[in-house]
Amino acid sequence: MSLQNSLSKFANNLKTGIFNRYANNTDKFLLDTAAIGWGLAAAANIVGVTFNKKIDPKEKKYLIPQELADGVTNVGLFYVLTHSMIKGARKLVDKGIIDFDKSLPQKDIIKARHGVAAVASLLGAVVSSNIITPIVRNNYASYMQKRYLKAVAENKTVGYTLPMFKDSYKNPITMNSFLAFTNRGNLKI
Repeated sequence: MSLQNSLSKFANNLKTGIFNRYANNTDKFLLDTAAIGWGLAAAANIVGVTFNKKIDPKEKKYLIPQELADGVTNVGLFYVLTHSMIKGARKLVDKGIIDFDKSLPQKDIIKARHGVAAVASLLGAVVSSNIITPIVRNNYASYMQKRYLKAVAENKTVGYTLPMFKDSYKNPITMNSFLAFTNRGNLKI
C-alpha cells in the first residue's frame, strides 16, 4: 500500500470519525473545540514567555509555571462546568421539564434536544470563562497579595513561585518584580 493511499485512508477515517462524533452533537463540538482553543492559548502563552528574550530568566521561572497553572485552571473549569451544564440540560429535557410539542416529528424533537444542549454549552462557556475563572484567579491573587503584605510588614525578603512549584526553583522572582511586570500592582482581573 502506498503512502498516498495510507494517508488518504487515514484522512477519510478521521473525517468519518469527526462527522460521527459531532454531526448530531453541536454541544460536544462546542465543548471540545473551545477546550482545545483554551489549551492552545495556554500553550501559546507558555511558548511566548519561554522564547521572549525581553523577559528576565528569573521572571520566566515564575511566569512559565503561572501560565501553565492558569491554562490548566481555564481548561479544567471550562470543561467541567460546561460539561455539567450540558448534562443538566439533557436531563431536563429527558425528564420533561423542558418539553417540546409532541406533534413535532421525532427528528425535530431530537434536533431541539440537541439545540437545548448547545445553548447550555454556550451558557456554560460564558459562565465559566467570564465569571468562575476570574473569581478563582482573583482569590489566588488576593491570597498572594495578603501573603506579600504580611511579609513586607514583618520586614522579610519575599520571593514567590506558585505553591505547586515552590520546590522547583531556587531563585524565584520577587513579588515586587512580578507586580511591576503586571498591572502595576493590581493582580485583580
